[in-house]
Amino acid sequence: MKLRESEEKYRQLVDNANDAIFIAQDEFIKFSNPKTKDMIEYSSDELAGIPFIDLIQPDFLGLVSKRHEIRLTGKKLPSTYPFRSADRSR
Repeated sequence: MKLRESEEKYRQLVDNANDAIFIAQDEFIKFSNPKTKDMIEYSSDELAGIPFIDLIQPDFLGLVSKRHEIRLTGKKLPSTYPFRSADRSR
């Protein structure tokens, strides 16, 4: 019961967050909270079919790639980046 309550609290926190929260795995977004969809103007289905790297602002591609390689070694790094919206205006 406590595990279920804890999971529900976590789900509510993620679903109501004012920040984009998502899980990327195998180069694609496997989960995204409602704010992610609002911020970058893609639906869940669209996000599932777009490689994560295609959502990164072009000026940050090198930084994101470098940090990803470092994370694969087990080191922790910041992961705040500007994303591209569906219409590419932001």
